[in-house]
Amino acid sequence: MAVRRYRARRGLAIVLGLIGAAVYVGGAIVAWRSPELTVAVALSYVAAAIVWAPWSIIGVVIAARGVRTQGSTMLAVAIAGSGFNNSLENIPLLLGHKPAWQFPVDLVSAFLAAGAYLRPAQLFPRALTEADVLSRRAAWPWLPGFQRALAAVLRPWAAWAIVLLWLITTVLAERILQVATASVILLGAAFWRVHVRVGNSAVRSRVTWILQSVLVFAMMYIVSSALMALLKAGGVGIEARSWVFIVYSIVLAIGGCGSMAMAVFGAGAFNPSLAVRSTVVYGAAISLLLFALNVIASVLVDTAADAFGLSDRLVAATLGAIAGLLLEPVAKGLRRLLERAAPRLTEEPD
Repeated sequence: MAVRRYRARRGLAIVLGLIGAAVYVGGAIVAWRSPELTVAVALSYVAAAIVWAPWSIIGVVIAARGVRTQGSTMLAVAIAGSGFNNSLENIPLLLGHKPAWQFPVDLVSAFLAAGAYLRPAQLFPRALTEADVLSRRAAWPWLPGFQRALAAVLRPWAAWAIVLLWLITTVLAERILQVATASVILLGAAFWRVHVRVGNSAVRSRVTWILQSVLVFAMMYIVSSALMALLKAGGVGIEARSWVFIVYSIVLAIGGCGSMAMAVFGAGAFNPSLAVRSTVVYGAAISLLLFALNVIASVLVDTAADAFGLSDRLVAATLGAIAGLLLEPVAKGLRRLLERAAPRLTEEPD
């Protein structure tokens, strides 16, 4: 029975991750080629694909190559499922209309991804106990009673009950969607904080990058949601809001996806055989950074030349000089970040 459940979770993560990545890439291509969309709106689809397509594939990699434990396979389902759930926003663009099945599929996939996120936060890399959560090292002195609340929801059914409550609440009161979603994300982060506080060095090195990824997603989600709401209330159009979303996506791609990629490929948190040399990761990251700078520069050259009536060569030369000055400190900072990656670890299958 346990083997069948593992295979089901593994297969589900692979299917959801591949579909989600394909929908995002397809949506980016359609948006970029659409004459009806402005440059900023089309780029927002491309930026979303840059975040969520790799994120979905990371879930596929964990499912395909990770160790056969409940925590790792459920986390793979959470990563791939969240990518799939977000990719549903591209369905109307791809089909030309919003299908009737999108809403129920959205609800089911959101419930699955959120529940599969909370449970591995309690189980990976080892199952937390009530003693772990209530230990002095895991104390929350600024939040009285929070430790006991965390201990109370360690039971398997509790995570799914919380997610069901979250889903019902957000459907009935959509105005609190951002607050409720951020609360669920931070609840999972609280469990991973317990892992970091009470675990040994091997546990900490495996969890730190995952916790960092979760916190980046949570903080960026809170900030961007508040900023988007303020801009919309202030009458700012979709064009300007799209540029904000592009910046938000770039930060998520570097901070959120980058941290999870380091957990998988740098620290070998799920399977030591997935860990690669830091020089390879560094080279790939620099290549991606150069590609992103080239795309941004191309867009800015056209925009600035049209807006101010300047020569394309003058704008390109100016942006090139600025990028050259910024590239070295950014590259040094990236190398220091990658050097924080933990050494390869081992994990025994259950």
